[in-house]
Amino acid sequence: LAEDAKYVSMFDDDARLAAKIRHPAIFEVYDFGTSQGQHFLALVWIHGVSLGSIHDGVGAGGLPIPMILRILADMAGALDYTHMLKDDAGCLLAVVHRDITPPNIMIAFDGTVKLLDFGLAKARTQRSRTDTGFVKGRFRYLAPEQLEEGREPDWRVDIFALGLCGYEALTGRRLFDADDPTDAVRAVQLYESPPPIRDVRPEAPAELEDLINRALAREPALRYQSASRIQSALERMLEEKDPGFTRRRLKELLTALFPELGGDPSRA
Repeated sequence: LAEDAKYVSMFDDDARLAAKIRHPAIFEVYDFGTSQGQHFLALVWIHGVSLGSIHDGVGAGGLPIPMILRILADMAGALDYTHMLKDDAGCLLAVVHRDITPPNIMIAFDGTVKLLDFGLAKARTQRSRTDTGFVKGRFRYLAPEQLEEGREPDWRVDIFALGLCGYEALTGRRLFDADDPTDAVRAVQLYESPPPIRDVRPEAPAELEDLINRALAREPALRYQSASRIQSALERMLEEKDPGFTRRRLKELLTALFPELGGDPSRA
């Protein structure tokens, strides 16, 4: 790919966009460029595990609800920041991440949460990067409108994907459970609404189920129209459900799930 000018241009666009971003819940880009003919990105190294790995670690029981609230609230804050990001002239960049998935949500062993990988992000200032017939993003985490021909996805596809991650974290189940891309696409196209969360997790607050359902509305106009609204609601729920839940508690939960990694960064 390094010999293809189009991909080199995409790489540079992604690097410039990521270098603009400075938020405690988003991974940092330290530098990018070319060294001895090789293109590089220098990123922060995070001692932690992805949300996808945590799913695998806890099995079908689902994650503790306070832990889910903390992770989703931090991700909503990160999305609000990126969606509202402006250029040097004060113009909205209209950044859409487009790849909010459990593997791209990292929980560090110090109790911080980080959103990774803006490789599929698209900003107003970037070149068009979607070839005809090719849909960007992991198929199981696409919003329905991303499969509609001629429709340009906006920030609300990130809202939908965040809802998908929350649904999986709560239930231990994928909403679009298909490994084959064709089957996954068909499931997204036929989607209307998610199965009830409290059928699987009866202890989940009704307000949390309502929040996830709204984020997962098929029509973008029915979803939350800003990630900040989601963050505020989640922070309020966390304060009501477990006011003593801190990042130290998140660190302790993560270390209990992965004791073989928590004390040794070299093994993560």
